[in-house]
Amino acid sequence: MALPLPSVRPVLLALTATAVLLLTGCGNDSPAVAPAGTVDDASAGLTSALGDVERIAVGLEQYYFQNGYPADLAGAIDTMKDAELAVSDGNTVAGYRFDESAQEFKLCVENASGAWATYDTAPMSVREAEETGGCPELG
Repeated sequence: MALPLPSVRPVLLALTATAVLLLTGCGNDSPAVAPAGTVDDASAGLTSALGDVERIAVGLEQYYFQNGYPADLAGAIDTMKDAELAVSDGNTVAGYRFDESAQEFKLCVENASGAWATYDTAPMSVREAEETGGCPELG
């Protein structure tokens, strides 16, 4: 006599519910109501610097991995054209520091407004950002 198989429907429903819960936070980094002081409240200059620093640092990291890392800011700026990267209007790459032993770098993009943002390739993330003051010295 064959034993009845349990219905797969409850299992599928449970897996679907779990997937929905896990994926709810994926893909959309901004909540419906952002807490005060978040990037959603940032000025246009800061928003522009944040967008550029992430895009450019990731693009340069890919380019440098294949072509070698420049030692200084002038070298980083010189390689942007070869890497087919450019900052948005009003922004400047104003800081770069290469750690030769780790083969990692920090990059800072500054907006004409004084807003700035840094990206560190060691953790592959934006590290600091401010509305004013221009790029800090990268250590």
